[in-house]
Amino acid sequence: MKMPVIGLHKRIRHVSTVAAAKMESRTYRAS
Repeated sequence: MKMPVIGLHKRIRHVSTVAAAKMESRTYRAS
């Protein structure tokens, strides 16, 4: 049970990191 939860947490963390990077690049281009 612990393994899938950790994997899911890592995946969510990765997705949020990618989303943050995209938003940063967007704001950088806008400014």
